[in-house]
Amino acid sequence: MDEKLFINRLKEIINIFSTENFYLAIDKAKELKKELNDDEEKLFVENIIKIIQATLLLNQQNIGESLELLESAYFQLKNFRPNYKGLKVENLLNNINQSISEIKKISKK
Repeated sequence: MDEKLFINRLKEIINIFSTENFYLAIDKAKELKKELNDDEEKLFVENIIKIIQATLLLNQQNIGESLELLESAYFQLKNFRPNYKGLKVENLLNNINQSISEIKKISKK
């Protein structure tokens, strides 16, 4: 997929995610993944889906499964740093890592 189109589609998904419409964001990300031919792009989007699913599960108080998805996404997205197609993956990884730390603190209480 054209890099600019890929970035624009990801931005659309992120904007939907930021409105907390997690199911729609997941659906849009899955649609994008189906349209991709490049395995690297598919893997990147797959991990974006994991982050959205983790956030949804966290809102549903499913801490354990949320943590597993975030840790898996973090591990796989490390291969895309510091930037992927102009996206600042390092910033995303820092946010995921911070979320993982906060979830672990909450789950110990």
